[in-house]
Amino acid sequence: MSQGPRLQTERRLIGESEAARTIREFRRRKVAVASFFIMVVLVTAVILAPVFAPDPIAQDLKNRLQKPSLAHPFGTDYLGRDLLGRVIHGGRISLSVGLIVVAIAVIFSVPIGLVAGYFGGRVDDLLMRLMDALLTFPPLLLAIALLASLGPDIKNAMLALGLVRIPRFARLVRGCVISAKENQYVEAARSIGARDLRIMLFHIWPNVAAPLLVQSTISFAAAILAEAGLSFLGLGVQPPTPSWGRDISEGYKYLREAPWMAIFPMAAIMVSAISMNLVGDGLRDAMNPRLRGR
Repeated sequence: MSQGPRLQTERRLIGESEAARTIREFRRRKVAVASFFIMVVLVTAVILAPVFAPDPIAQDLKNRLQKPSLAHPFGTDYLGRDLLGRVIHGGRISLSVGLIVVAIAVIFSVPIGLVAGYFGGRVDDLLMRLMDALLTFPPLLLAIALLASLGPDIKNAMLALGLVRIPRFARLVRGCVISAKENQYVEAARSIGARDLRIMLFHIWPNVAAPLLVQSTISFAAAILAEAGLSFLGLGVQPPTPSWGRDISEGYKYLREAPWMAIFPMAAIMVSAISMNLVGDGLRDAMNPRLRGR
């Protein structure tokens, strides 16, 4: 009788889908869950920014460099613009950059990694040597070089940051494909005459999606930091459009008399980047069978 609940639990776990199992394991990691809710709050705030956030561009020279107060919770900058509004609206730029950069990297890297890992041989050598050549350049330096030729603009910054992340995604996908294509179910699919494209999409891709999702969360945080760096150097968002990196670039000149101008944008970058990295760590652990239950 005492084994009844245990048997029911084991049967429930056996019949549990992989997605449900991952969600259950992710919920066990309190830090990752808390970070996920922080990101939900940030995303909700930037989406609803036009509804409740102060105008980030409106100038009020009479109230320039005001300390944080009830009227201006984050204070004002050197032009009297409300910093709370600039931080929230700047998040729309930074989070959009992270999403688009990851999308560009995934769209281009997945076909490269799938083809290289599945077919191997000369195709693999050619594609991976190209990826290795791109990896020899520091990502931020390569992005700056691309922006120097394309021109300083947020759209060009997104494109440049997305392109420099393709090699890392491609090599990750390739490694997963090489491991997955040796499984018996892939051999069984070949034996019944399944085409290569069907095998890659329906048999190998599910094994690639999970590691790719984890890498995407990490790259999302890295893209936010990279965009802030480019905007700080004047190669990303152009004034008066709010951006965390641009606001830090303007605020560091007033560190002595108005340190809040740089502190709040830096805090926004720190919170968003750390939260996304912790979410990625939680997903990685939740998807790893060896770490489940710990």
